[in-house]
Amino acid sequence: MKHFFNLLFLFFIHTLFSQQQEIEVTNISINSKYAELGVIYLPNNKVIFTSSQKIETDRPFSKNRRRHNRELYLELFKGTIGENGDIINISRFTKDVFNKFFEADFCFTPDFKKIYFTWNNFFNSQPKKSKPEEMPLYLFSASVDENFKLTNIAPLSFNGSNYSVKSPVVSKDGKFLYLSSNMPNGYGGYDIYVVSIFENGTHSWPKNLGPKINTSKDEMYPYIDTNNTLYFSSSGHKGKGNLDIFKSEFKNNQFSDVQGLPAPINSKFNDFYFVIDNTTNTGYFTSDRQPGKGNVDIYAFKNKEIVCKQLITGKILNNESKKTLNNVHISLYQDNVLKETQTVSNSFEFEVNCNKSYKIVAEKENFILAEIDINTSDADKINITEILELTPIKCDQFIDLEIFNGESEQLLNNTTISLYQNNILKETKLINGVFKFKLKCNETYKIVAEKENFKPAEIIIDTDNTNDTLISKTLNLEPLKCNQLITGIVLDKNTNKPLPNSIITFYKTETSADSIQVNSEATFKYSLKCKTNYKITVSHENYINSSFQLRTSEKHNLELTKKILLDPSLEFVTIRKVKMIKTNPIYFDLDQAKIRPDAAKELDKVVAILLKYPTIKLKIKSHTDSRAPDNYNMILSNKRATSTINYIISKGINPERITGRGYGETELVNKCSNGVKCTNTEHQLNRRTEFIVVDE
Repeated sequence: MKHFFNLLFLFFIHTLFSQQQEIEVTNISINSKYAELGVIYLPNNKVIFTSSQKIETDRPFSKNRRRHNRELYLELFKGTIGENGDIINISRFTKDVFNKFFEADFCFTPDFKKIYFTWNNFFNSQPKKSKPEEMPLYLFSASVDENFKLTNIAPLSFNGSNYSVKSPVVSKDGKFLYLSSNMPNGYGGYDIYVVSIFENGTHSWPKNLGPKINTSKDEMYPYIDTNNTLYFSSSGHKGKGNLDIFKSEFKNNQFSDVQGLPAPINSKFNDFYFVIDNTTNTGYFTSDRQPGKGNVDIYAFKNKEIVCKQLITGKILNNESKKTLNNVHISLYQDNVLKETQTVSNSFEFEVNCNKSYKIVAEKENFILAEIDINTSDADKINITEILELTPIKCDQFIDLEIFNGESEQLLNNTTISLYQNNILKETKLINGVFKFKLKCNETYKIVAEKENFKPAEIIIDTDNTNDTLISKTLNLEPLKCNQLITGIVLDKNTNKPLPNSIITFYKTETSADSIQVNSEATFKYSLKCKTNYKITVSHENYINSSFQLRTSEKHNLELTKKILLDPSLEFVTIRKVKMIKTNPIYFDLDQAKIRPDAAKELDKVVAILLKYPTIKLKIKSHTDSRAPDNYNMILSNKRATSTINYIISKGINPERITGRGYGETELVNKCSNGVKCTNTEHQLNRRTEFIVVDE
């Protein structure tokens, strides 16, 4: 698979300059009246280039003017690749003057940890008396850190005093160094050489790339791309004049015959320093072509494909009548991706690309969808004619109806649904909440829903002429009020004597209660809701309360009859409308809370009643008369209430059934409050312990 993608990638590179593409060349914005040349790629979409221009921060360099043209020495700048290959956000690469470098002749290894550069032979020696342009150029290597500081600077072993070595570039795998040199035994002028880079950092002797690449004239500025295609400039190969840029693809472990790059990259002027980004098929080169901005400028290039177009036209017909159709929605898909939609009448037209797969889909209401597949050829500007026929379909619609209980808002099961078309019954169904009917277009329908104990409901539907429409509706059936009637009489269980003034309480929940009083004949009537749980309690003074449970059915208007018998209560008494256990007075010694034997006998009666009626709960209230201070009486009554409760619990009664406390003299039953003269008998009425029934 990897080999396949490599071949595919090589194919794209090969077509970089094919006849099916045009090349767009741009004189980028960084160029000035000075010299700009030699782009080198850095990571993260950054580049380095060389320029003699002066920028605002160039004061330290203001004296470094060339005497003959008043330009600065060439310096390194960095920038970011912007839109259309422009270089933006430029700044000086470092604060050091790199005049040791020979123009832009340097390169980095792929890991950016090592640099190769061309240097005038001033290194570790005094300048020679000869002119700089006559001095041989040496190739050096150095380590470079993340701030591009150079260390371990050293000349390469194959430098010579009688020839120059320059224009280094490292292959993308870091194993080979390409360079240009006029060393002896070449083919003439400068030739392109290759050097092996060994793992220990040493280098082989340069190997001449041979007569396919080199000529009797100059071959310089090599560049090797990710596919090992060699680009270089030459004045010896046949070109457009002066230095032109050529390429040679690496195939079968050797470089193929060279090809000149087409215009507008090559020109009759000098074109050199070519670099390319294989991932985008864009790059840069340097040229002194005219008109330009300076003596040499950097140019960006990119490919501009020549788009091959064809035209698909056609008509849309009714398959049955063979007549053209109006208001047809037609869609164009390329490789199953929607590219364009139109609403057309009679005919359609799409402009498409060559060598592509298309599908045209025609849709119209009440017609079956039609489609056609088209594969375009590689011929430019031809017309493809097609006919699409749509078949009309029968017009049907559908209704989804949900039936709800209008009170509970729940779906209703076992509902009878009747469908009428133009008041004629067409269909009846027994459904569970949801159903679907098929309807004809342009008709009037009525749907009637019926269910026992609910009011019938109906809905009118007028269908239109839109085919396959889904109509969603809901019907709410309101439940009929379902009540039942309970009647009865309350009697003394021993004598069957009616008990007027009895109170009957109906509980639907613990907190929802409704009480009624029987009439003078002790009879009663009460309306109950259907399907409801009730607890019914009957009470009468000096009688034991009676309670029973009742659940009503779902049958409407059912009448229930109940005879309620109450046992006379010898154990309870109602005083001040409060039901209490009947006891003799509970006495305590003066200023004491200890249970006396006579009091214990009365408390044992209370215990017996609690054991007899295990659901009863009591609240014990202990009272004093008004004699003695108020606070004293409150403390004393609390102690007596506590002693009373503890005694009852000690007899095996669940503590959860007993509550209580002392009330002192706060709930007197007569006038005998503080400062009021009363008899001992009157005061005795206030000294009492009450056992109040709070729950049965």
